[in-house]
Amino acid sequence: MYNIFCPVCKKTILGEAEAADRWNRYRIALAAQKMPDEYKDSTALITCNDCEKKSTAPYHFAGHECQECGSFNTVSSLNQVSHSELN
Repeated sequence: MYNIFCPVCKKTILGEAEAADRWNRYRIALAAQKMPDEYKDSTALITCNDCEKKSTAPYHFAGHECQECGSFNTVSSLNQVSHSELN
């Protein structure tokens, strides 16, 4: 396996089609790994290394999809925000 991220800027260095295929495989893998009940409605504050935007994504132990560009090349803050805390 090789690193698909630039060591300097942290952006994904795959071509568009190859990146889309990889992110789709991530979506399938995450869907197959259900979150425990205490986390299923939680969200994470993330920053995307590819589009450089911040957003809120459904929390998952294995990764977070950028709501802006669909990349999984994201970093999350240490804080989780549950939906019940937002209401």
